[in-house]
Amino acid sequence: FSLAGDVSLALPFADSFITGLACFFVAHLTYAMCFALLHRRLVETPGDHIISRKPKWFISIIMVSFAVMMAVHILPASKALFYPVVAYISVITLMGLTAVWLAQTKLIVTGALLFVISDAILAQSVFKTPLPLSTFWVMTTYYGAQYCLTMGFVDAFLRKENRQEEKGQA
Repeated sequence: FSLAGDVSLALPFADSFITGLACFFVAHLTYAMCFALLHRRLVETPGDHIISRKPKWFISIIMVSFAVMMAVHILPASKALFYPVVAYISVITLMGLTAVWLAQTKLIVTGALLFVISDAILAQSVFKTPLPLSTFWVMTTYYGAQYCLTMGFVDAFLRKENRQEEKGQA
């Protein structure tokens, strides 16, 4: 879904932005569902890759505050896209919070935060004044997010498999 969103945003066609927004909306819902599924695996493999309770609250408060700030900043300029942008801000915040509370791994939380930053820079550039080097920063944080999320999932699944192998050998 992220790839389809990338293509939609890159190609000039009617409603390309709303199509890209919809694709990324589904991508974030998919990530949130994957984080929920991953949570069951992580309960069985505790370790130093899991963030502790206090940082979870701290990150969550910052994430929700940032979402509210972006909504106040961006929504007045979104005009006809008001409701889709509200939905998108909600789903990316949900994705971030599920990363923090369900996936809990440092790599996945970092990926989620980078995704939020990437989309905030993009929203600023689309609805307000583009930031200097905004395309560079959007793409750097976006691909950093995808990398961290992918490696976080790989690490979590390998950890589970390694733990099962250790139990089998014992």
